[in-house]
Amino acid sequence: DAEQVDRFQPMNVPDMLVNLENGVITAIGTIREPTTGVKVADVDIRHVLANSTGRALLAVDGLRFDRRLQPDMLTPLTLGVVANVVGTVSGDGHIDWTAKGVTSGGKFNSSNLDLAAAFGPVEGLSSEIIFTDLIGLETGPGQQAKLASVNPGIAALNGRVAYQLLPGKKVGIEGGRWPFAGGELLLEPTVLDFAVNSERRLTFKVVGVDAEKFLGQYEFENLRVSGVFDGTLPMIFDAQGGRIVGGRLVSRRGGGELSYLGQLSYKDLGVFANFAFQALKSIRYNDLEIGVDGNLAGEIITKVSFSGVQQGSLAQRNFFTRQLARIPIKFNVSISAEFLKLIGSIRSIYDPTYDNQRLLPDLIAQQAGKAPITGEEAKPDPRVKP
Repeated sequence: DAEQVDRFQPMNVPDMLVNLENGVITAIGTIREPTTGVKVADVDIRHVLANSTGRALLAVDGLRFDRRLQPDMLTPLTLGVVANVVGTVSGDGHIDWTAKGVTSGGKFNSSNLDLAAAFGPVEGLSSEIIFTDLIGLETGPGQQAKLASVNPGIAALNGRVAYQLLPGKKVGIEGGRWPFAGGELLLEPTVLDFAVNSERRLTFKVVGVDAEKFLGQYEFENLRVSGVFDGTLPMIFDAQGGRIVGGRLVSRRGGGELSYLGQLSYKDLGVFANFAFQALKSIRYNDLEIGVDGNLAGEIITKVSFSGVQQGSLAQRNFFTRQLARIPIKFNVSISAEFLKLIGSIRSIYDPTYDNQRLLPDLIAQQAGKAPITGEEAKPDPRVKP
């Protein structure tokens, strides 16, 4: 069907050995990508002239994707689906033909692939994929993939996704599951259509997440939050990136506690302001709801509402704070900030070494006359000890 869909890029076979004997054509050779010369597969072809039947066997042994070779150099069907692939693929495929038509299939394995996908960067992808139609790149249901890390805005580790490659360049997500901060992060079923340039929607469910364990990932040494949360994070991905639309997290019955463990930085707030700070630096809540909307790469608007507030276990108690604690209080807080910068800003308030580690690679690069490192490439300099 190449007149309708060009499924594969042209390849070179520089060492093809062809034989014709007793009406049977056989051919063996090595398929290579023409621009890089990288070996893609060994091929073994057999065709019977008498009845026009035959088969082609393909053996892929350790095909490595890196900066030189990317999947779209083999098939344009991967454009817009995956990019920046690093890792190795092995497996076997077959194509069979008779007077009735062409069938194909195959089984391929990958281990620890890193790539960029529609829903964010993926690290450590391991999967065995069984094609029911190798030419059309289609599979049966129930394909399983393990992901060491996926980051649709919040990093989730050691997950599994069940999927199916559907006709027409579509991917059916049957579901995903990750352990997440004492609870689970669940990916709801959906179909991603890569044949058209349109929005792709993913909905993540948050089940039983422990707030203290979640914030512990970001090393907030002076903040402590307890409580268990459930909710949903609907995400939309398009050419402009990803965004959360109508995300909502709600604390479970019993509430929790919010405490600031550091010292008050400003000493001139006055007696009553200091009393208020001491009273509210540790509070218990009965109900807490978090609304999340915004661009994952830009501004996230977080609306926090909690009520049933009482003094927490770490609050300082005296006559004034005990009177203040009797007042019914409901907090409504709206935070507008770039999500990733917000995390860093909170830490940098009380952890000066955080900014040093984050910014030092750029300063070193500038002194060396190199372009500064930005984004995910910025790493703490291992020579610098906090």
